[in-house]
Amino acid sequence: MILFNSLSFAAFFAIFFLLYYFVSANHSYKLWLITIASLVFYGSANWRFVPILLGTGLVDFYLAMAIADASDKQRKKRLVTISVAMNLLVLGFFKYTNFFLGAATDGLRLFGVATHIQPLRLIVPLGISFYTFQSISYTLDVYRGNFKPRRRLLEFIASLTFFPHLVAGPIIRSSYLLPQFETFKPPEWTVVRRGFLLIGAGLFKKTIADLLGPIAEGVFNDEPHSMIDSWTGVLAFTGQIYGDFAGYTDIAIGISALLGFNLPQNFNLPYFALGIADFWRRWHISLSSWLRDYCYMPMVLRNRNVPLSLFLTMTLCGLWHGATWAFIVFGAYHGVLVAAEGYLGKKLGAFELPRVIRALLTFYFVMIGFVFFRAGSITTAWKMIRNLHGASALPSSFHPEVLVGLGLAIVALVTCHVLDHLIVNVKRLMDRPLVLWPTAAVATAISFVLGKPGQLFIYFQF
Repeated sequence: MILFNSLSFAAFFAIFFLLYYFVSANHSYKLWLITIASLVFYGSANWRFVPILLGTGLVDFYLAMAIADASDKQRKKRLVTISVAMNLLVLGFFKYTNFFLGAATDGLRLFGVATHIQPLRLIVPLGISFYTFQSISYTLDVYRGNFKPRRRLLEFIASLTFFPHLVAGPIIRSSYLLPQFETFKPPEWTVVRRGFLLIGAGLFKKTIADLLGPIAEGVFNDEPHSMIDSWTGVLAFTGQIYGDFAGYTDIAIGISALLGFNLPQNFNLPYFALGIADFWRRWHISLSSWLRDYCYMPMVLRNRNVPLSLFLTMTLCGLWHGATWAFIVFGAYHGVLVAAEGYLGKKLGAFELPRVIRALLTFYFVMIGFVFFRAGSITTAWKMIRNLHGASALPSSFHPEVLVGLGLAIVALVTCHVLDHLIVNVKRLMDRPLVLWPTAAVATAISFVLGKPGQLFIYFQF
């Protein structure tokens, strides 16, 4: 598989870049080049995934045109229902079949029926949760009248398969990305400089994530751990998941910028959030905004119950991440917190805790949620949460290994956010090449010296 943090991708992108700017002279050639390169990139993981990606994309392309051409509202509704159902069935079959088979087995046992349903030998197509949501948003936007369907199949397929964001996001809506495939505007020099900086920053974050990974791995298991060990492991994973995922999207946005495409920001200093709702406005922004527009808003308009709609939306968010009860609890946990936060905000009115206290409380609740995200099972997660709060039978001791791990986790979290603050908020950095280029070069060099080139990104499993 071709990974962003590998020399094989550097070679792949160098060849693509030369062909894109110096060989592909017209619009159609560029579209063909992007499509073929994207399919090679995607198929390098497993060529059997390619027909699924193209098949669902083709169906949605023609359904969107049929929706736009239909004069009968009921026919429009039937067609968009077919599109959404088809995408969810494909997603559900590959990602959730074995989960539901296991749940059925457990349910039958509750009624005294001893049975074992053999799980299917399924391979989940890479990035299926990401491109499925992009495809669904396309037909829904056409159905709502917010976007006109495109009549050129090649443009649609090129935008759907666009390799920088295909495997792990950001989740780009076709209404945002497709118009850029109709113009191919060359990037301004400021955008190119920012692209290189984002690539360097993303690789650096991925390196931090890889360094924190073994620390988290050593704690998140069924063996007992002391309170300080548990906090070290949770902090390490909190840094790892951020560095890994934010690093990937930084690279994706940076690569796209070099090609003249603008992808939306996906993270905005999430661990500085002043509440759980604020956290989700800063964390995986493309997913949370998608869920808001296509799940939460339709639900709340139908049932007028804001807390219930928030809870269900966040539970679906947890299920989107993975087919385990721990992920469902992760989503439900955030749903309860967001709903409770909104309720308490109305009750308390103008009363607010100091910003620092709010930020620390939010970070604490986020870390507890990540325990369910990482643990793999509710039992393991509960043991870890109890250990975090002093229930472990093992005494805490500040031996050097723990101190090094704890220090690395804290430094990593701070470093990632300082780097993000510089990229997002310090616009002057783009105008200072003597600072920008060395920063990008050093960050990239560190990633290949200290990191693990070719190490998989965590969000590939989603």
